[in-house]
Amino acid sequence: MTLAPDALTVLVDVLDGFADALKSGRADAVLAAEEQLAAAASALRTSDLRTLARDPDTRSRLDDARRHIARCRALGAASADLLALSSTPAYGRRGFEPTADTPAASITSRI
Repeated sequence: MTLAPDALTVLVDVLDGFADALKSGRADAVLAAEEQLAAAASALRTSDLRTLARDPDTRSRLDDARRHIARCRALGAASADLLALSSTPAYGRRGFEPTADTPAASITSRI
């Protein structure tokens, strides 16, 4: 009989898939991976943490999870920076954020 992987193992695997989705640059892959990540995080919150704590490998697996999270953060930040450099400014965290390259709302002309 094969035991199902615990929530921490699933989380690390899903984080690995999320990093691959971020590297792909495909929005649909990132969105699909986000759904899996949300499910894995939810499963971790509802898992028996006492049983997890008894496992002698838990500390190293938590370190693995932290490394995977840091990798996803770095990939996400790089992706956001690349997008900011290569696209027209649009809505951001604070709404529309025009830059110096944004044309004026009206044109001044002399006749």
